[in-house]
Amino acid sequence: GWDLCRMLRALPQPPLVVIVSANAHENTEEARATHGYFAFVSKPVREAELIEVVRRALAGAAEPALPAAHPAP
Repeated sequence: GWDLCRMLRALPQPPLVVIVSANAHENTEEARATHGYFAFVSKPVREAELIEVVRRALAGAAEPALPAAHPAP
């Protein structure tokens, strides 16, 4: 996934990428700068959070907040 993000970022009109991963420790400003993703949603996915992140991506928001990691239930 990380390699794909870098490849997409190199396109003339790169899409906004939302990462969905169980590895919440990878959700850092450094990772976002390195890999070029728009937002990160931690698993287990909360539907409302995913919908809001996708809504922001489709609206073209410039700087999304990094969502907090969610503890496992």
